[in-house]
Amino acid sequence: MAVTAAVVVVGFGVTACGGEEWSDPPEFEADDFRAEEWGAGDTSGEPTVGDCWGRADDAADREPRSCEEPHVHEVIGVHDGVGGADDAARAALCESSFADYFGVAPEEREPPVLVITPEPALADTDRLVCGVRTSPAEEHTGSLR
Repeated sequence: MAVTAAVVVVGFGVTACGGEEWSDPPEFEADDFRAEEWGAGDTSGEPTVGDCWGRADDAADREPRSCEEPHVHEVIGVHDGVGGADDAARAALCESSFADYFGVAPEEREPPVLVITPEPALADTDRLVCGVRTSPAEEHTGSLR
């Protein structure tokens, strides 16, 4: 009992001399955070899986954005080190990314039919960005999953 009392007294002394007041951490709501702060919709300029990009009226718009904003394409896979891969190998990588992202092979996906595109990276680069879209002119809001 005497040992417990001594620990309690020492504990109060350390707290009182610390000079800092402890308070409860602030509470956050789910709406306080945006998906792009945690990867999806990354604004670093480098597309990542789950990003969306492109507007129907602006073919040059290749900046990643949150899928909650209007977009044409959704990124389903990013592969580095594919500079020497031919078109068939690139297509196979994107089909594999499709299966990983949607949980089914492209031919098993229910409508809407999604077109796999090796964009926005150019074919002669070392990086392959696999995306899907319904058509080049149809914008979506939200993920295509």
